[in-house]
Amino acid sequence: MRIKGLVLAAGRSSRLGQPKQLLKTGSMTLLEHIEHRLLPLCDELWVVLGYQHEIMQQHIQQASVIVNPHWRKGMGHSLKTGFRQISADADAVLVALCDQPYITQSHYQSLIKTAHQHRQHLISSTYDGKPGVPAVFTPPHFSAVLSIGDEQGARSLLRQTNEQHISINCPQGNHDIDTADQLSGLS
Repeated sequence: MRIKGLVLAAGRSSRLGQPKQLLKTGSMTLLEHIEHRLLPLCDELWVVLGYQHEIMQQHIQQASVIVNPHWRKGMGHSLKTGFRQISADADAVLVALCDQPYITQSHYQSLIKTAHQHRQHLISSTYDGKPGVPAVFTPPHFSAVLSIGDEQGARSLLRQTNEQHISINCPQGNHDIDTADQLSGLS
């Protein structure tokens, strides 16, 4: 099974007031951290950048970069931009965000293992009682990803009831970095 990873990191972090992609967790930026987590698990890893993409790209060592010049349209637009470029020959696409540093590598492994066992299913993380990303999309769900609205993320698709949907508990997914208050726990 050919797994491609797609990290969404194109936004401006307006609520935070500084680019969250460059925040440090330990000795790595959030971009470096997610790349480090996913490279060993994916056959290919891609990162969608937009805001200040030239600066962000300096913090990506091995993943391939997709620049979304229309990143202001929203997360859904960045997701579709990346998906269009990488999904053609993928058996599955693992979608992740750079601002969820507490998600363990073992959780990503669980998502991928479940996708191997259920190749027709959509595999999502569940936190705060709702499905969300990271998530693995298999080919039967690719067209649905490409039809979401520009301002919507994958969560809107994941929340639709579907018998071909498996959720894996991930309490760490609820801890992302969107505001200055959430920075305090990042070390």
